[in-house]
Amino acid sequence: MLKKRGNILALASLIIILIILSGCTHQEQIPQKISKSVVKNIFDYSFNVSQSEFNQTYLEHDDGQEIITLKLIQNINSEVANSMISDRTALFESIFEPKRVDYPGQYTHTIICPDKFKPKYSEINNTDEQINYFIGYANSNKVAGACSADLIKYNFAYGFLNCPKNNMLVEINYYSILQLNKTQQFIKSINCAEIYNNFIEK
Repeated sequence: MLKKRGNILALASLIIILIILSGCTHQEQIPQKISKSVVKNIFDYSFNVSQSEFNQTYLEHDDGQEIITLKLIQNINSEVANSMISDRTALFESIFEPKRVDYPGQYTHTIICPDKFKPKYSEINNTDEQINYFIGYANSNKVAGACSADLIKYNFAYGFLNCPKNNMLVEINYYSILQLNKTQQFIKSINCAEIYNNFIEK
């Protein structure tokens, strides 16, 4: 009985942690969109583009198989951009470290996400730009970090495209149905020059 109760508490704790993380992948103060959306094509995708407060531009694509949100943060210096990437990366990784959960009784339980389900971190370094990103699985609510096969509903990628030459940082949220294997292809297709030339007002 105690063991069953511990398992329930552990699972609930993991869900709460992942919801908090999901919230951290968005601006803490939600910006209000202040312009109507327009549609533009880039990277072979059509994006709804809208402006918001805080000097941010949102690119959104949803065709039922792939769901993509790119948040463009403009006029950001390298120090602030690197700090944001470092903080978010460390937070994301910490979610999947083993966590001990105590509950009444003589037993304790440790939450462990199996290695095969843990998001994998990678970096791509090109001239004048860098991509730091995680690839893994998400649940039906599009919360990253599904740690068991029965919870997995989407492939996902989360990360940043850093464009110091353009003083721009792009936050990446990508989801696709499991049958579609295009996550790496999408990550490798995005680049600073194409985003800057198409979406940033000079």
